[in-house]
Amino acid sequence: MDGGSETMAWQERLEAATTELAEQERAAAEAGDWTPRELAALAAERDKLADEWDQLAAAHADAADLRDRAADERETRASGRDRVTRARTHDADAGFGDRFLSARDRDEAAGDRGESRVDRGWARRDRERAASARAASAADRQQALDRADADANEIAGLREALTTRHVIGLAQGILMERYDVDAERAFAMLVTLSSHANVKLRLVAEQIAGDRHRRYEPAEDARSAT
Repeated sequence: MDGGSETMAWQERLEAATTELAEQERAAAEAGDWTPRELAALAAERDKLADEWDQLAAAHADAADLRDRAADERETRASGRDRVTRARTHDADAGFGDRFLSARDRDEAAGDRGESRVDRGWARRDRERAASARAASAADRQQALDRADADANEIAGLREALTTRHVIGLAQGILMERYDVDAERAFAMLVTLSSHANVKLRLVAEQIAGDRHRRYEPAEDARSAT
């Protein structure tokens, strides 16, 4: 396989990988089940893909440089033949051959420069694909961070809710035992205490749980509440 075929196969592989990643991301976005770790892994894959696009761009640029050097050599050779032709003005037949070879060199040089422009165009496109992959990678990483923060906040909220429920339950039990009331009336007592003290219910419950022997003035009002 020659260099051009290898580069083409490389490009096709990268395009297939880019399409596959985009399809995976689209399917996961529709399902809404990407975890932060999976998003981070996707970002890493995009970074690897971006690196390969940059490598392919460098290969195309190198190919363009080679073609430009070949064109320079052909043009130099053509100029040399032109000088020989001018020196042989007395020999028309010999001059014809040099002119023919000079024209061929210049045509081939023009072909090299045309192919060089194509290669440089591919290099620009490859770099654009690399930049696009890196931008998508950055978005994936930000989404992973956002989702991780949301998950952490949700877990923290659940823990706080469980802790609050436990403390309130403990305070209810203390009031039930102390004032011989049921759970509903014990909770009403907590609400009354919270209202009178103008503090959160959890703080009232924590205070009761921490001071089991203290009596609370709103108790009688709360006990009579329906």
